Amino acid sequence: MKRKVLGMLFVTIAAALVIGVGADFASYDATRSAHIAVVADDNELIDLTPGQVYAYINAQTGIMTVDISKNNPNWVEGDGLGVSPESRYNIDNVFYVSNHLWAGDSTDRILVTVQTIEGSGIKLYSSIALNGEVNSNSADHSIQFYLLKGEQGDVGLDIVPGAAMPGTILNTNINVNAVAAPVAPG
Repeated sequence: MKRKVLGMLFVTIAAALVIGVGADFASYDATRSAHIAVVADDNELIDLTPGQVYAYINAQTGIMTVDISKNNPNWVEGDGLGVSPESRYNIDNVFYVSNHLWAGDSTDRILVTVQTIEGSGIKLYSSIALNGEVNSNSADHSIQFYLLKGEQGDVGLDIVPGAAMPGTILNTNINVNAVAAPVAPG
């Protein structure tokens, strides 16, 4: 009788353990490795490449900078020192945005949005902008364009310093955002 009760108790405990493992899974822990290279703006999967001497890749940070002053490392003695008050400057192809996603990536096309801050005196345009901001006369604070793998889009600047006094520095951030976009039918 003792053996029978002990056997039943053993079967009951075994069944409880099997049911408990399957029904009450609480966590799982695994260690995996990830290796991500941080590279300069002109070597990214979606890269930024200077198109004019006003834009350059900072050697220390790898970040593209647009600098229209004598602080630009491309500045040469005798070149201008900046922009004039109450003037307008249009600079085509200041930089390019390129789509260099790998062949195995799940998208063939990206939607690129480039933005500046309103009131900064700096607007954007591109020869391939979706909403018509294709030249300096139609520049805006936000432009968008599509890029297929291997393509690049140009970004130009429309600079209007307004009544800014000599010695004023116009600072703004240029934000570049890219998201996957389905290829249009047809």
